[in-house]
Formats: sequence, C-alpha cells, structure tokens
Amino acid sequence: MLLAIGSFIKSKDVRAEDVAVVGRVVSDLFGGANPPAKQYALIKFLLRFIGVTVSKGGTGFSNQDDIVFIPIITAQKTIFGIDYVTSISLSAAERKYHDASRK
Repeated sequence: MLLAIGSFIKSKDVRAEDVAVVGRVVSDLFGGANPPAKQYALIKFLLRFIGVTVSKGGTGFSNQDDIVFIPIITAQKTIFGIDYVTSISLSAAERKYHDASRK
C-alpha cells in the first residue's frame, strides 16, 4: 500500500483498535488538507487517522480513494460484532506477482 502521508497499520496498532488509514477521500472531509492527528467519528466510532493513501482514482462504480482501512479486530468485534472473517481483499505490490498462479 502506497501512502501519501503517515504509516500503515502495524501490529501495535491492531491492539489499539482505534486507528484507520484512509484513502484520498480525506480531501473531501478536510478540504484538501492532511488530517490532524486526533480522533474522528467515522462510521459511528472514534478512529485515529494514522495514514492517507496515494490517490488511485476510480473506475466504474468503485473508487480506490473512497476507502478506509481499519484493524481486523476492530472490524470484527467493534463494528460488526462477530469473531470470524467474512471476506479478504488482496492486491499485489508489483505487477510481476499478478500472474504468479500461471507459472
């Protein structure tokens, strides 16, 4: 994950459970400014923004800039009230890994 500012979620952040990495949608929330390092109410929960992703833009009905990353424990227990994973999304860091299953 490429970041414009800040850092991505690390193991110490997973235990904190209140952190988030946001897409460039943050420019809509803060008028183009970087988010100050404090907690914000997002999806009815207080989350502390620790990073902002590099803008990727969108295609069709999806936009990679309108994304929020949170620790899996936060998603499971705090937001959804479950103790299992319902889905996982992956992306390859480099193009050479996109076709790895074909070898």
